Amino acid sequence: MEKIELSYRFKPRDGKEGLRNLPRARLTERLMFIIMPLVVVLTAIYSGMRDPIGIIFSLIFGSVIFFGLFYGIIFIGLSAMGRIFYKKTFSDPSKKIRITYDIGDDFFTAGKDNLQIPIDKNLKLVTTKRNHLLYFGKMMKAKVLIIPKEYEGDKRYQEQVVIFINEVKKRLAA
Repeated sequence: MEKIELSYRFKPRDGKEGLRNLPRARLTERLMFIIMPLVVVLTAIYSGMRDPIGIIFSLIFGSVIFFGLFYGIIFIGLSAMGRIFYKKTFSDPSKKIRITYDIGDDFFTAGKDNLQIPIDKNLKLVTTKRNHLLYFGKMMKAKVLIIPKEYEGDKRYQEQVVIFINEVKKRLAA
């Protein structure tokens, strides 16, 4: 059996990307995008019953506040959380993440504790411009494993990542 070994570090922006695509973050984002406009519209309708001009001001003011809060929480909050996630994962910058996979197995190992991660229905693969993100666990308790597509120009690393991701896709499709 061929063995794939990946060893790398990720950057703080990769942490932000991993958190942004986390299932619970996406759910929160969708709920905010549904609930906040409802609150704005209901507030505008309520104030419009007392003052017809107030409905226009309420809609404009509420919309500005909604988009300001929404984007502030999403962009600034995720940036800060991404940096915290990065620092928590890499308290020692000399540490690397290590992934080992024997082709044909139903699991791979990752991290310093050699955590066995099964390749099953609870594993979700998300591919972004810079990274492959593997989410494992139940939706609200999912954890993320960030695998950069490129690492310091290492061609062997890139080949190993392509083989590993293709194997994961093949296992998930089966």
